[in-house]
Amino acid sequence: MRTTQYWYRYRDKLGTPVRTGKSNLAGYSILEVYVSCVVGCPVEGPVPADKVAYVAKKLYDMGCSEISLGDTTGMGISVIDSSVAGLGGCPYAKGASGNVATEDVVYMLNGLGIKTNVDLGKLMAVGDFICKHLGRQSGSKTATALSKITADASKI
Repeated sequence: MRTTQYWYRYRDKLGTPVRTGKSNLAGYSILEVYVSCVVGCPVEGPVPADKVAYVAKKLYDMGCSEISLGDTTGMGISVIDSSVAGLGGCPYAKGASGNVATEDVVYMLNGLGIKTNVDLGKLMAVGDFICKHLGRQSGSKTATALSKITADASKI
């Protein structure tokens, strides 16, 4: 199957009927769409969130089954939503993985050389405290791995 990418400004083509040859097992059409430059545009500058929401809603109304948002120009995202120990999320969404753990985000950013001003050890201690209080395991891969390393090191 051949796939063709179309590049155009949203206001030029939004609302144009779309045909696709792909279908899922139930026979419904599948249309995967990528919206680029959702944070900043090299032509128009900063992109307001309401404009992105408008485009995504129009695409959804047109029957798009998957809408991916991207920051093509590398403008950057300055806020990342996470939760200590990965707690929270929607327990009613079957198969949902939950929230990303703040410990994992901080570890990743530190590894990339991005200064966070967050003490990872103290953050892990907070996660450990709340998980023990709630009787739950941490959803943080970083906290789980590092706590095993430090526990093993303390036995030496």
